[in-house]
Amino acid sequence: MGKINRRELSDQLFAGLKAKADRKPKDNAHKADVIAASRMPWQAAVAQDRSRFVSILAPRRVGKSWLVLSLALERCLRKPDSSWVCIGLARPSIKSIYWSTVKRLNKTLELGCKFHGTDLTVQFGNGSVLRFTGAESRSEVEKLRGGQYDGVIIDECKSFNPVVFGELIHEVVRPALSDRSGQLILIGTPGDILAGPFYEATCSPPIAMTAADGTKRWSNWNQADPSDGTIHVWSKHLTTLADNTEVRTGEGKTLWQDAQDYKNMMGWDDSNPVWRREYLGEWVAADNRLVYSFQPHVHTYDGDLPDEHEWLFVLGFDMGYKDCDAVVVWAYSPTHPNLYEIYSEKRPQVNIGAMCRWLQEIREIYSPNAIVADFGGLATKVMESIADDYGIIAEPAEKKEKLDYIKIMNNDFDAKRIFLNPGSALGEEMQVNRWLEASLGTEKRKEDPRTPNDLCDAALYAFRWCLHRKFIPGKARSALHSAQWWAEFRKAELDRARVQAGKARGSYEDFSGMDRDFGVDPWWS
Repeated sequence: MGKINRRELSDQLFAGLKAKADRKPKDNAHKADVIAASRMPWQAAVAQDRSRFVSILAPRRVGKSWLVLSLALERCLRKPDSSWVCIGLARPSIKSIYWSTVKRLNKTLELGCKFHGTDLTVQFGNGSVLRFTGAESRSEVEKLRGGQYDGVIIDECKSFNPVVFGELIHEVVRPALSDRSGQLILIGTPGDILAGPFYEATCSPPIAMTAADGTKRWSNWNQADPSDGTIHVWSKHLTTLADNTEVRTGEGKTLWQDAQDYKNMMGWDDSNPVWRREYLGEWVAADNRLVYSFQPHVHTYDGDLPDEHEWLFVLGFDMGYKDCDAVVVWAYSPTHPNLYEIYSEKRPQVNIGAMCRWLQEIREIYSPNAIVADFGGLATKVMESIADDYGIIAEPAEKKEKLDYIKIMNNDFDAKRIFLNPGSALGEEMQVNRWLEASLGTEKRKEDPRTPNDLCDAALYAFRWCLHRKFIPGKARSALHSAQWWAEFRKAELDRARVQAGKARGSYEDFSGMDRDFGVDPWWS
């Protein structure tokens, strides 16, 4: 695919702006109209969306940067004394993308702006202010506190650290938009880690969430979809490179046509992850980077185990040497094919007594059939003391063939046979636990020590003891104490009485005609 630099795109953009202006724009309204008229259809659809929270998922070279800049400029021109902020991953990157372009546009359309390069601020003649800033450090993020904004646009969302990004949105930006009922717009390209606030705002299908008050809501919605009355957080816009309709190559092709030529040359099919991420704008997990195949909107359940099955519990424990102590409890049934996470938590390293009391509490709640634990470097005598003093008898965790069992667990994820609680600590850890880059492509992959895996290890220890893969479909059990349950109970007791009576007389005769006092029709019938 031919390389098209930003300068060439900028030249074509400004040529189009001049062509769209039927006369030299004199007032701010006309200048705003010229900017708005320069947008492609998908960009115009986003600009018309006045929802408070808007998210845009788009591949590269589809026109994201012009959408961001044109939105901010148009809103500043139309509303005097307005305040907009464009935030990028880092100050140098946001400056290189927007600063020279807005200066050139100021000259082309005679916007009359004043520029302050120190803090990357653009001041309009009508009192509006547009500011560009990075969020590469907490000190830069802190500068945004206390402001009052009509709108904030965050670019390059996929590249942010999920924790820092969540703080930026919820603790800094959102409060600064309250006074003016401002709009928050997230925009970025998809990635290969299916987690974080930007993923939740743009994923398909959206993630079902439950608020503290029990209210059901979805993480996002597409305006083309009919509303069912459920609360949706983000107004989502999806686009592909096919939506860039401008002819921008020396061969007279659109970027989409050029991309298709490249796809054919590389021999990719429609399922190729690079094609789907970079050209179709889809979230696609990188199988060779994340250790586990867990996907939050696919492998979660409502927390209620399926009825009419007997559920057994296995507790996995991993004692951190330098990291956290972690506990995971799985539930499986001999008559059901799925495995369900019941509980997961990790705590900073605690002393032996606190650790044992924690395990006792969990054991009393779930009565696990087995406790599988890695107690690290504790001596045998200490382990014996734990068993004597606290009654915690644990099977030693099996660590051999770890890679093989990770594959088995991933196969269960892919087959949709493992389900986690929404927002569980285990799920959050699985979304960031990655392979060490240097070990990719080797027979002995290693987990990156920079990513936590305490809960993942505890889950794997217990997983090896679960027998859900050997389930035998059986007769479903009736709900406890239901009418059907009592009928089955009476029949079972009657059958047992008949067998016992037959054994006592040395035969298995039919005693159905026996006297009521013997128990043919017991007192509870």
